Amino acid sequence: MIIQLNALLGKKGRSLRDLTDYWDVATYFELHAVQRDWSKACLAALHMYLLNPPIWYLKSTINNLKILHQATRMRNQPKLREQRSITSDDENVYSFWIDFFSDAINSNSTSTEERELPAQVPILVCDNYEKNDGTTLKNVYVESHLQLNFHTGSEPETLVIRTLEKQKQLQTEESVRIIEMNSIRSIINVKRDNRSVFLYAYENAEAFLSVELQIFFSSAERRTA
Repeated sequence: MIIQLNALLGKKGRSLRDLTDYWDVATYFELHAVQRDWSKACLAALHMYLLNPPIWYLKSTINNLKILHQATRMRNQPKLREQRSITSDDENVYSFWIDFFSDAINSNSTSTEERELPAQVPILVCDNYEKNDGTTLKNVYVESHLQLNFHTGSEPETLVIRTLEKQKQLQTEESVRIIEMNSIRSIINVKRDNRSVFLYAYENAEAFLSVELQIFFSSAERRTA
């Protein structure tokens, strides 16, 4: 299978960033996933998402991955047992993408149970980030989880965004961001991408500090959940 996937990509003769057809990018994703090259698989996953494919495309890709992983697991069981005890940051991000695409699929399910909002909603936060060397990376999509905390006694209702432990070149002092819901001033739907919103809130009203975030959900249905 891996040889066939490699052959398909070889015929294209282009780098990932130049691929514009979803199925070409999905093939790249599947190939590097079964080869356990998590970093390249994650780059392809983001590229797939930005192409804004129909949900059934994602469902087909996830089903293909299950078949491919099962086939490679049976062939490489001794080797995989050795690798299973070590989980890299890139593998954790890959797991996020599987959850992210699965959430998109579930949000379009005919089953009410599958459509339910998970406790930790996988999201992407698009923002500018400062690297440890002082340079700025613009429009970086960072894998995160969104949690909504409603009234529990006297505690305020909050929106919590937890960033995955990744991208060590980025400064991560804000890996957990807590926003009180009464500080949110507006949530605006993004017209050019029906999966995204802009969130505006006051982080500290007295100091006039504000929070401006662009959040991407796994699907348009999840955005409106």
